[in-house]
Amino acid sequence: MASFCNIEKIIRGRVLFDEPLKKHTTFRIGGPARVWAEPIDPKDIKEIVSFAIDAAIPLEVIGNGSNLLVHDMGLNRIAISLSAPHFKRAKTEKDSIRVGAGLHISEMLEYCCQKGLSGLERLTGIPGTIGGALAMNGGDIGSNVEEVHTITKSGRERLFKQKDISFGYRRSDLEGFIITEAKLSVKQSTSVDVRALCKKHLDEKRATQDLGSLSAGCIFKNPEDIDLSAGELVESLGFKGKRCGGALVSEKHANFIVNSDGASFGDVMELIEMIRDKAKEERSVNLELEVKILG
Repeated sequence: MASFCNIEKIIRGRVLFDEPLKKHTTFRIGGPARVWAEPIDPKDIKEIVSFAIDAAIPLEVIGNGSNLLVHDMGLNRIAISLSAPHFKRAKTEKDSIRVGAGLHISEMLEYCCQKGLSGLERLTGIPGTIGGALAMNGGDIGSNVEEVHTITKSGRERLFKQKDISFGYRRSDLEGFIITEAKLSVKQSTSVDVRALCKKHLDEKRATQDLGSLSAGCIFKNPEDIDLSAGELVESLGFKGKRCGGALVSEKHANFIVNSDGASFGDVMELIEMIRDKAKEERSVNLELEVKILG
């Protein structure tokens, strides 16, 4: 434990020990992180990375925790939260906005609404942060990327230009880097029009998804080898409304598993494995996880 405690001496941001991760995930599931660190700027991040390398301690960046399923035993590693003001800034630069990786997508969209900046409205309803969206190309955010600032696993700053990054379905080359800031392309519009388009996207998602539930969003990626989405496949296999302990397959969208009554990590994993096994057995489909499992 001594090596973990020393981290308090090297960064200026807040450090917590044995911080319950259920407080920091939208599933509200997960045991404690051995260390929870809130760096105040990129210099702090580099100090944490250097410390982790020297102590051979794994790192995990956690944004809004909206795509995570964390084991009830927690994580024996340093969890980094980019919740400090430095990482939640937004600034207009001609036909672009510069945003911190810790800024919530909803906060960025509210900024765009106020400034009359269009082009990112399709991200409405995504519950994560900018950093998380960039790493997974959530909402096809890669189409708007002009540049991304990161810190490498060795603690060095690296700038990616748009041409340097390959974005795909639920993936990008930015995975494995600590994203600190991004510059995104936008178009000049009006506050009224941007807000109306955001509302349209949100209404559409609310009609089909459990946006207000305790979940991690879509559990599975859409399979490539059949003409059904993951949600349609799960529904066709008869899992809508299926329950394991406190975990429930959503009645509204079958690719959502909801923590309806104090679900454990094991409850959710049992449902996941049941669905994957039946998809393989009856449809010869290997369902790939979209949710990230930690622990």
